[in-house]
Amino acid sequence: MEKSSTKKTKLKGFNFKKFNFKKLNLKDVNFKSIRTKLIIYFSILILLSSIAIGLISLQRASSSLIAEVKKSLGTISYEASKTTSARLEVQLSALEIIAGRDDIKGMDWSEQQAVLKDQISYTEFQDIGIIYPDGTARYGASGKEIKLDSNDPALEVLDGKSNIIYFSISPATKEFALTFSIPLREDGQIVGGVIGNRHGGALRTIINDMSFGEKGYGYIIDDKGTVIAHPELSKVLEEFNPIEETKNDVNQESTANLFEKILVEKSGVDYYSIAGEDYYAGYAPIENTPWTIVITAHEGEILSSITALRTAIFLVLV
Repeated sequence: MEKSSTKKTKLKGFNFKKFNFKKLNLKDVNFKSIRTKLIIYFSILILLSSIAIGLISLQRASSSLIAEVKKSLGTISYEASKTTSARLEVQLSALEIIAGRDDIKGMDWSEQQAVLKDQISYTEFQDIGIIYPDGTARYGASGKEIKLDSNDPALEVLDGKSNIIYFSISPATKEFALTFSIPLREDGQIVGGVIGNRHGGALRTIINDMSFGEKGYGYIIDDKGTVIAHPELSKVLEEFNPIEETKNDVNQESTANLFEKILVEKSGVDYYSIAGEDYYAGYAPIENTPWTIVITAHEGEILSSITALRTAIFLVLV
């Protein structure tokens, strides 16, 4: 008991500040002793275990985070498609109200033009016109009379198809336009149609507030894979289609693969790269249109919280 007490007293009074650690030499350590070997083995075991736990934790955290983001993107894209469809339906409803008026159904242009000029200020349309059975469209505000091309989707209302919505270059303005068309009926018979044009940027306005995080964004593609609404207006004006672009530019291959999958599956979540940036994309069809809305999330932004977790684990290991 006395010896033990003496040793403790000496250790307690040891002056670490005056001790010259430079004189320490690994040659003085007895690596053959069982105690030293146990210390080394257990140290290595603890270090490897800690590293393994850290790596597994990071991998599990990343997987869980990505799975949650995919689930959220699927939900957000679905809700975005419903919101977009509802906003488009509002425009069709405005045309239906106009088409229900007796002075419109009478097919007397002098009466129709007066009504169209008066009603246009209550809508978001640039111009509203009447489609006649011979394929001619007369516009109320501008007074233009245009012979529509036989392939113009607006003419489908003469065959009884309702709620036509399409994006193309308007024959009236020669600019990109979002066009709506509905049949005009009198006593149950189709006597013509009502057509309304909105500026081509209208779709871009609709998706402006649809995004995921700060770097994510939304866009819309048609049934051929051509972008018709995008935060970058140039992609719309240039009618960007990665499926076609990839024939001359292999850098578009990842985006082209995504678009091809979208056109087949219509809804889901996938991963792709564009301009060296990695994204996750949730997509869903827009009801009553041949279009699909896509909501993206930047991978780096998604995994930014993992960086903080990695730093914390490293500090714990140290």
